Amino acid sequence: MSTSKPYELIATPGWDQPPRTLAEWIDAFKHLGYQAKEVVETDSGRWLEVAELGIRGYVERAGPTVEAINFELPGIDHHDAAHAVRQAAVQLGFEVHTDDDLNDLDPELAGEELDEED
Repeated sequence: MSTSKPYELIATPGWDQPPRTLAEWIDAFKHLGYQAKEVVETDSGRWLEVAELGIRGYVERAGPTVEAINFELPGIDHHDAAHAVRQAAVQLGFEVHTDDDLNDLDPELAGEELDEED
């Protein structure tokens, strides 16, 4: 197990939930006591950052609606960050999945990492 590799969580809308915006995600983190912000790197690339927790999430959007956020958490100690992501997601009706959850559904997503898990 490598501690330098970021830990990843993927947040997706739960079944039959209303559409949510990036501003609502920022507010959800603020409600938890964290300063979140949007970072624009390209015309279509948007990130959600919570610097004090070391969280950075790539935002997949359809217009103003968030379809998914792929969160990168610190690899060494990600427990507080993961807890905050899950709390924010629950507020917004999103589900949170790990890479392992996705790999169980589709082994192709795991690539070489599939052989390392046990």
